[in-house]
Amino acid sequence: MTQTNNRKRRLINTVRLIVPVIILILVWNQIDIAKFKATISRINIYLYLLGISQFFILNILASERWRQMVFAYLDIRLPRIYLLKHYWIGMSIGFFLPASVGWDVYRITIVGKRIGNYVVNIYSIVLEKALAFLMMIITILITFPFVRQYVINTGTSFNKVMEILLIFSVGVLLVLLLVYSTIRKQIIIRYLNYFSSLLSRIIEKIARKAGLNSKERIKINLLDFAKPTRNFNKLIPIIVFSAGIVCFSAVKNQIFFQAAGYNIPIVINFLLVPIFFFIWLLPVSFGSVGVREGTFILFYGFFGVPAEVALLISFLNLSGILLNNAVGGVIMLLHNAGKDFAVKKSIQ
Repeated sequence: MTQTNNRKRRLINTVRLIVPVIILILVWNQIDIAKFKATISRINIYLYLLGISQFFILNILASERWRQMVFAYLDIRLPRIYLLKHYWIGMSIGFFLPASVGWDVYRITIVGKRIGNYVVNIYSIVLEKALAFLMMIITILITFPFVRQYVINTGTSFNKVMEILLIFSVGVLLVLLLVYSTIRKQIIIRYLNYFSSLLSRIIEKIARKAGLNSKERIKINLLDFAKPTRNFNKLIPIIVFSAGIVCFSAVKNQIFFQAAGYNIPIVINFLLVPIFFFIWLLPVSFGSVGVREGTFILFYGFFGVPAEVALLISFLNLSGILLNNAVGGVIMLLHNAGKDFAVKKSIQ
């Protein structure tokens, strides 16, 4: 069984290495090198740096949302600097794993070590993802009617992609509202046994990745899991920070377009940021390399953005991501060095 799992893992990792290479080759074949160089030469360095600064703002918003989520479950307010530091470290670790799994496992582990109650910490991460998912869906539904006028490529490909996304978004939204109303009113809970079982398996998997090798099966209480949604005062800050992350992500891309000297209506970025979020969740590459470049060219191309500009915006985002992760790596080194110093001092 172990050998089979190892083979499967090696095969998956090989695919994750090959897929981005293939996508990048396909992307590069669409690029006019001379135009791409000319686009790079027009970059406004000050606007570029302003765009880079948005990554740090997003970290602050995301770590604060994490703090509010922990408070909503456990009524404990952890220090902001502590969570920001470990959010940054976890992000740096998670960059090398698909779909930010390592990032989430790190966050569960670090808070669990500090305050215990690992299962509730897993709840908080899973619900955080669900609420972020919901915010992305709402953003797509709100912005879509306003972007149709800007579509340049009106072929069937755009229409089919948007039809699928809209049907998916509406479907997920209805399911989430049904689940929420069911939990809220405590009606027909018995019909959610399947969902509870599925959630249990997901949380058990996360727990194993976090090194929590409990032999007991984790049993999920949906009412406990949905605890923050039953207290609107605790839910509001989480929703506000989730909305803030979407807004600043869209603004970041808008600033990068301005830095590249290309004007695009900001509502397009408000539509595409959530779409990119969904696509990058797919565990097909490390750090979404290749996938990010391909999606930027495809989706911005629907609105008439040249492939060279879209690729440049993708690379500007990648540079910000790499810098952000480098800062997280430095923080991790300083954090570990501080622990080593404390250990040595205690020995002396």
